[in-house]
Amino acid sequence: MIALSSLVLLISVIAAESKTFRNRHGPPPIKVPIGRTSSPVWANITQRVDHFNPVDKRTWTMRYVYNGECFKSGGPIFLTLGGEWTISTVDLMAGTFYDIACENGGYMFNTEHRYYGESQPTRTCQPMNVTTPGRAFFFNTIADAFAGLVQYAVPGEIESVCFQIENATGSNVEKIAPYVRTQYVDSSCMVLYNDFIDQHSSPNITLDMNRQWYYQICTEFGWLQTSTSTNQPFGNTFPLELYYQLCKDLFGVEYDEEVLSVGVERTNAFNGADTPEISRLISVHGSVDPWHPVGLLKDLHSTALGFVVQGSSHCADLNSASDIDSEQIKQTKLTIRTTIAKWLDEIKDGTSSGTTLRISIVIILTTTLLHLMYNF
Repeated sequence: MIALSSLVLLISVIAAESKTFRNRHGPPPIKVPIGRTSSPVWANITQRVDHFNPVDKRTWTMRYVYNGECFKSGGPIFLTLGGEWTISTVDLMAGTFYDIACENGGYMFNTEHRYYGESQPTRTCQPMNVTTPGRAFFFNTIADAFAGLVQYAVPGEIESVCFQIENATGSNVEKIAPYVRTQYVDSSCMVLYNDFIDQHSSPNITLDMNRQWYYQICTEFGWLQTSTSTNQPFGNTFPLELYYQLCKDLFGVEYDEEVLSVGVERTNAFNGADTPEISRLISVHGSVDPWHPVGLLKDLHSTALGFVVQGSSHCADLNSASDIDSEQIKQTKLTIRTTIAKWLDEIKDGTSSGTTLRISIVIILTTTLLHLMYNF
């Protein structure tokens, strides 16, 4: 365990402007080939604020991007749903999603999740009425540097960082400090727990989407990344209680453990937990990805497939096929492409019978690496 007395050695490398937790939340790192001239277009669509309340007539403007360069008449719609980030045109310019859409003559769309980026249904983040956590917060920040490495690691990257740390000189803290510093290059000083709470307590909407994400954690998802497991090097320095306290300090004392627990139960009940009633689904996870335990990891049935790619991490299936891909990633990407193409052919065959007109929509949920297809 890292000694508390040694923390001063790392004070200067921790996130300014509350970068803590950000290493784990962001868009898939799609690489656009040099020279590609694809030009996705920005647009907006009017949405209802509350789809489940017929009395509530309020609306708001949701932002999205579209790209029709590969579209062929009668082709499917490929829709990727943004997560807890600001969307960009990159997702429609490269990657597995782009490749499959072009192979099948599809029209591509990328929508921005409400309350993230510029897609804001309201002007504030209400309903909020509004030490020990500081120590836990500090260790969480240190751990976050390594969580970000693992989440988006390419083959060999984790081993390379471990080699650098293990072969450095000095105490254990001095060995890890250079790497942590590289993860917070825009930082000048440490953000303490109380500073973090102050920065994220304002209900005003900004392009910093961390507050919205914490609200979903505290009321819908859980997914609390703690030091409770014994299979990590930080002891129990940022336990579950850190997040319980964070939820209360950000949103009010009423956002307690019970609210979080009931919210998680409600989310699982509404969506079917790990056995949703769904067809034409491909769920892909990496064995190294810290998020994979909350995903669908096995086949539900013949048209709801689950893959766990050994040795790969977060979103490894979303970039275009590459020579640096492991054999299992290559095979998984090929399976995704051939399976979606097969499903589209089946839908086309159904259309050719002349009984029903169907619109095919392939949906990519990048936050959970799920590929789904719907027919209408």
